[in-house]
Amino acid sequence: MKPAVLAAVTLALVGTLVACTSAPIASVAEPAVTQCTGRDVTIGSDGANVRLIGDCGAVTVRADAITLHADSATSLTVDGDDNTISIDFVERVDVVGSGNDLTWLDGAELAEDAFPGNTLAPAQ
Repeated sequence: MKPAVLAAVTLALVGTLVACTSAPIASVAEPAVTQCTGRDVTIGSDGANVRLIGDCGAVTVRADAITLHADSATSLTVDGDDNTISIDFVERVDVVGSGNDLTWLDGAELAEDAFPGNTLAPAQ
């Protein structure tokens, strides 16, 4: 590997490690596996594939056609279309958009048709 490429990869890895502070995560872009314990996260890249590890604060999706899996969040806000999201635990869910498929293992209790045009359900 060329020294310049190696330096760029090393810098990218260091930047990822530095991002693990207590400050909110302003934006997550693909590819992303992010430790977000105690932090708010915003995902704004269309088509991204994101994995959030830990007990996150508020998770906000402002994108279309993303795939997201998260361990836990205090809230999940989706402002976009055609997203596929699974989360192990979430306290509150809000959705703007259509064609979103959201599942969770535990947490939010929603009316059957709380967000028309979307599929939201506890995982079976």
